[in-house]
Amino acid sequence: EVIPFSITVKPAPNVSGSLSISMKSDTSEMLTNGGVSIGANQTSIDSLNVTIPIDATIGKWTVTQVIFNPGPGGKAKNLNLEDMPSFVVTERKTVEPDSAMVEVK
Repeated sequence: EVIPFSITVKPAPNVSGSLSISMKSDTSEMLTNGGVSIGANQTSIDSLNVTIPIDATIGKWTVTQVIFNPGPGGKAKNLNLEDMPSFVVTERKTVEPDSAMVEVK
């Protein structure tokens, strides 16, 4: 399952970098995404997609941290969250293929 997020930062950075988010389940399972680029003078990211693992804990998850990582040589910075949005992970059944067909071309 992929959960899309949008992120707005204040003020706009004057250097390019990346944003990543961390989230936690009610049972304290943690998940951090790999990040998405944000340019200098850019204040928002419209789509940061986080893939929730198949075996993730079912139930409520909460975004706990947003990190700005300026380009090479910069120090990562935890940003203050104005709110802590949450979402619900539901049980998912995996469907795996049983057969394959191969053709010689």
